[in-house]
Amino acid sequence: MLMMLCSRSQRKEEEAETLLTNSIRYGPHFADAYSSLASLYAEQKRFAEANEMYLKGIENCPDSPDLHNNYGVFLVDTGEGQLAAAHYQEAIRLMPAHYVAMVNLGRLLRSSNKNKEAEIWYKR
Repeated sequence: MLMMLCSRSQRKEEEAETLLTNSIRYGPHFADAYSSLASLYAEQKRFAEANEMYLKGIENCPDSPDLHNNYGVFLVDTGEGQLAAAHYQEAIRLMPAHYVAMVNLGRLLRSSNKNKEAEIWYKR
């Protein structure tokens, strides 16, 4: 029974990967597809592919604040906090009311003991 569940789950992930890859192929300016595919890769511990997908997404959709924010989350999760801060800030620049990016930036600053700077982003 467990093998059937694993196999079914794996098939669903493979199907999702195929659909997202096709979405990107036919609509290369669909930021959500890049983000979703990168997230799928990250969940599968395929970090290099996830990183590459985020970068491709940003190259093709540079004005997507959500893509920058999601890449920032990925970078924090993979130990690249300094680089993450730049992507959170870019998300906020692109969408000044991107509250999720502001909170993420505040958390990142707080974890680096930059409490005064973090407080500014939390209040904003």
